[in-house]
Amino acid sequence: MIIVGQSKKTMTNFNNIEVIECGETEEGKFIVKAYFASGNIVVGTYRTEERAKEVLKEIAEKYEEAKILTNGDSITAVEPPKVYEMPEE
Repeated sequence: MIIVGQSKKTMTNFNNIEVIECGETEEGKFIVKAYFASGNIVVGTYRTEERAKEVLKEIAEKYEEAKILTNGDSITAVEPPKVYEMPEE
């Protein structure tokens, strides 16, 4: 799944993310940040911690929409959702 950043200027491959979390900035805003082996990126900024947590929940729910393809009793493939766009606010 690709996560399109709130600015619409970045795309992040969900499969490469090691951790995604909410955090607070020094300015009192709340961010959703994705961590990779090579660094991190802020994918969204929100006014409240509650909204940032809602967005994390939306990402998890979108990922749960994966389709599991089977052939009889065996799983042949998993098709995750293609895109999640970070909401503005």
